[in-house]
Amino acid sequence: MLSIFIRSLLIGLFLAFAGIYTATHRNNYLNKNTEYQYVMTMPGYMKWLAIGFIIFWGVIEVLAMNGGAYMDVLIFFAAMLLMCVVLLLYSLNWSIKVRGEEIYYTSFLGRSKKYSFKDITKVKYLGNEMLVFSGWKLMFTIDNTVDSILFKESLRKRKLLKK
Repeated sequence: MLSIFIRSLLIGLFLAFAGIYTATHRNNYLNKNTEYQYVMTMPGYMKWLAIGFIIFWGVIEVLAMNGGAYMDVLIFFAAMLLMCVVLLLYSLNWSIKVRGEEIYYTSFLGRSKKYSFKDITKVKYLGNEMLVFSGWKLMFTIDNTVDSILFKESLRKRKLLKK
């Protein structure tokens, strides 16, 4: 029973550290070769929150192997593990980088797209998010937890943001 836990814990730790290394290495490579005016990323506490929940899930798995947890608790924490992996991917990969008139957007799955400020036609606030549109197409969203003051100032200079 303990070998199953050790194996699953090692796999989880390997995936977490591989994701962190990949994101860090990619960002260092991009920053060395390209000068950006500013970069927006998710706050660092989200990454550590996700890693903490993944470790907590490992503790619950140990309890389950010793007969100390019920199946409904395991299902709940398996769902929590899935959400934490998504949160970890989101906090490691999501970014918006601005250089002059160019906007480089990377989604939480790691897909990158290049936009221009000329492409932006409308900026809309919906709850805690700022939605950026090109025509009727949603380009990207920026959550309120992200420090986007410089991006908002760039939008104000181009008269795309009224607030």
